[in-house]
Amino acid sequence: MNWRALTGRRKLGRSEVSSRTTELCGALTLAAVLVGWQLFVPPIVGLADQGDFLRVLGPLGYAPVPRGPEHKYSYLTRKYVKDASYREPPWDQISSEMIPARIAISLNNLFGDPKTFDLTIFGFTHAVIFLIALARLLYVTRGLVLYRVVWVLILLVLTDVGYVAYWNSLYTEAASCLWFLLLLAESIDLCNNERVSIWPIVRWTAFAVLLIMAKVQYAPLCVPLAAYGMVLAWRAVEPQTRYAGGGGNNSYLPCGGGELLFAAAGAQTNAAL
Repeated sequence: MNWRALTGRRKLGRSEVSSRTTELCGALTLAAVLVGWQLFVPPIVGLADQGDFLRVLGPLGYAPVPRGPEHKYSYLTRKYVKDASYREPPWDQISSEMIPARIAISLNNLFGDPKTFDLTIFGFTHAVIFLIALARLLYVTRGLVLYRVVWVLILLVLTDVGYVAYWNSLYTEAASCLWFLLLLAESIDLCNNERVSIWPIVRWTAFAVLLIMAKVQYAPLCVPLAAYGMVLAWRAVEPQTRYAGGGGNNSYLPCGGGELLFAAAGAQTNAAL
């Protein structure tokens, strides 16, 4: 069964729009409660550092307290303090996780002590971006015939601890999930519309690049995403939209290739140490 048959797209009446908007707000509120309860109500949910936090902490100039291996691998560490010496440049990684990380540090500097931060400030930042992505995903699926079933399944999966625990962490998987959800929402929106305009193309391209840049393992995604971007550009009617789609395609390969080269250089440096 094709997507258009499943969506049953038609122009919704004013009462239907109002009803579904109310339901969407209710679903989003429920998700916020479930996520907030897991992230911020003691005992909080999060992940212990398995050695990858350094990739984000180092460029930010912070270090965990305490630093013992039992705390690093076995327990969630909440407190981090300013310590530029903790950085190890060979372990630095280009990642779009630095966007929510920088936002979290800025919020901490604005409302807290710049010399230290609690891990839950990252949880808060990740959770807000997640709720934005979830709202967008629910919005673009509101035209489905069985939209309530789809929404329940989305909430059941995405508010599970298996995903939520990553919000209270410094793993780049958090960024991977966030950018993927936003990319998925934009992809569904493009599938729902016969005409492709410039701003959906711009948003789709931006989230595709952010997903590619989340982890070096995602660099090969530049190839299929570039191919799909060509399809989107071909579907466009306006010349400026085709140029935007073409420009997006030109950005995927350098992003993926650059991340692979950066990772290879880091691996060579580590091998030499």
